[in-house]
Amino acid sequence: MEFLVHIEIRYPADGDPEELARLVAAERVRGAELAAAGTIRRLWRVPGRRANWGVWEALDATALDAEDEPGAIVSGRVEHRRAGQDLRPRTVEPRAPLPRFTQWTPA
Repeated sequence: MEFLVHIEIRYPADGDPEELARLVAAERVRGAELAAAGTIRRLWRVPGRRANWGVWEALDATALDAEDEPGAIVSGRVEHRRAGQDLRPRTVEPRAPLPRFTQWTPA
């Protein structure tokens, strides 16, 4: 099942910059692991903020965000304690236009 996931990291402006650098590095590693596993399907940054929107895949919402579940994906992230998040099941809008694919050929 696909989910539209919004995550925004809230780190205090007066927080330790070395701690922030450590957390960002750890998040980058964890994100790469989730992408390699096929859990994070697409990801978009929100310019000017520590936020992103993504399409994530999991069996159900519990697998993504149950804090008491050892395998929880989102709540198991490094920055979970400082993150605001929103998880929504993704469905297809039947009236949405189909994507237009073009084939590029070199001249």
